Amino acid sequence: GAAPNGQGDFRLRSAGSGLYYGPGHSHNCNWAVEGNVKNAQRAEVRAALRWALWAWCRQIYIADNEYTRQRVQKILDGETPKIKTHKDLWYRMIRAFQAKGRENFRVIKVASHQTEEQKKTETKKQRKLREMNEGADDQAVKGAQRDQPPLQLVVERQRARAIGLAVQKMLIRVVC
Repeated sequence: GAAPNGQGDFRLRSAGSGLYYGPGHSHNCNWAVEGNVKNAQRAEVRAALRWALWAWCRQIYIADNEYTRQRVQKILDGETPKIKTHKDLWYRMIRAFQAKGRENFRVIKVASHQTEEQKKTETKKQRKLREMNEGADDQAVKGAQRDQPPLQLVVERQRARAIGLAVQKMLIRVVC
């Protein structure tokens, strides 16, 4: 999941999710996160849900987001995690794992956004996992780009912000 515009004015936010199975794989995909909540956490959970729903055989989910990884692991262990946000997605995921058999799924953690120094010391397996994660991140960014707000709204918001800052500066000068 990715939310390059996940902060600030909610009307300007965009978030996307993506799944990556390997270079040129026909199941690689990306999409914009739907609904009013558009942040990186929801995008990550949405990606995990689609993975669970689309799985056609034993699968491993490579997660760089600890929040998502921990909760998916708890569900796979047969526990019900404490869910405060994105309940709609988590409950659908629980049902998907129950229907398809929790034993057919596995989740592993991969470090994200590694430095060049870390990349130099990684094993072959760690490099493969990092490359898969980077592919998923690229897909998620493409998904977020599908959901860009209209340019007119962005321009209006920037103009309103500039006016607000100018008014604040003027009031500070008046008071001081």
